[in-house]
Amino acid sequence: QQLQPQRQYLVKVSAMERAKTDLQRLLPTIELDNERGELSFWGSEEDGVLTAVLDILRAHNIAVQAITATPPSLEDVFAHYTQKRMQDE
Repeated sequence: QQLQPQRQYLVKVSAMERAKTDLQRLLPTIELDNERGELSFWGSEEDGVLTAVLDILRAHNIAVQAITATPPSLEDVFAHYTQKRMQDE
């Protein structure tokens, strides 16, 4: 089994109000900070979440100023796989 940890993405945008509804429909857990112009959400490199968020922003003509991806801590990875193993049993 290959390790596919989730990353926390932070996307800095010029504005987000026009895309707010579509972003929340795509990812109910997305965090939107209007004052700072930042979107924060979790996804893996292969689940297509980042691409879907960028597609929504592009569709609303919202410029992306920066994207930062923070890998999970070892504690996050351990908790994820321990929880998954317990669910499989």
